[in-house]
Amino acid sequence: MVIKELSILTEHSDFKGNLRLDMMMRLFQEAALEDCSKLGYPPSYTFPRNLLWVIGKENVKINRLPKFQEHIKIKTYPGRRIMFIFQRHYEILDEQDNVLVKATAFWSLINKETRKVVDPVEAGITIEGPTTGEELDCPMRAMLGSLPNHTEFSPKYSEIDINGHLNNTYYFTVVLDMIPLEFIKEKDPKSFWVSFKKEIKLGDKVDIAYGLVEDSYCFESENFQLKIDY
Repeated sequence: MVIKELSILTEHSDFKGNLRLDMMMRLFQEAALEDCSKLGYPPSYTFPRNLLWVIGKENVKINRLPKFQEHIKIKTYPGRRIMFIFQRHYEILDEQDNVLVKATAFWSLINKETRKVVDPVEAGITIEGPTTGEELDCPMRAMLGSLPNHTEFSPKYSEIDINGHLNNTYYFTVVLDMIPLEFIKEKDPKSFWVSFKKEIKLGDKVDIAYGLVEDSYCFESENFQLKIDY
């Protein structure tokens, strides 16, 4: 288990002083990789073996978004492994240890060259931890409804990560810029769910369908599905 303590900085915050969703994902990502290192699988173990960590799905419930200059704790620990899927759980706590955010993600290992999922047992990686029974579920799919709007997206150099594709955190940067500003001014997200289906690489052109479905902003392409509930 890793518990990181930090204060929300200007780079983490939106114009309302709330922690941005893309920044939340980046904090989760770094905490998860740090925990993997502490469990015996740092980049110095995975990279020489052509192994890359990727996220398949993530589900997040927000009780309250952390605020600018607020001191928080980010806790992450591994859950039960299901075949090739490593469950990982997260919490964001305030200074009184109240749970502000709870999340569960499905991580997997892929081969850097073939981009195919790797059997973790054959790769010599066994990560599995005890759970409390209070962890957040992560649905395999979500019903997004009919999405009336379309836009084309191509990733930029600054959005491509060490795995050679659009970093999972930047999906949120992209879609949040597609939500009308007046809507964001009036509402804060209560939860979100994302499924990463296919890599987006430099030079790709991706058609994204999007729209407001009841109280949720939904986004879908052949590469991903994303639903933010307000």
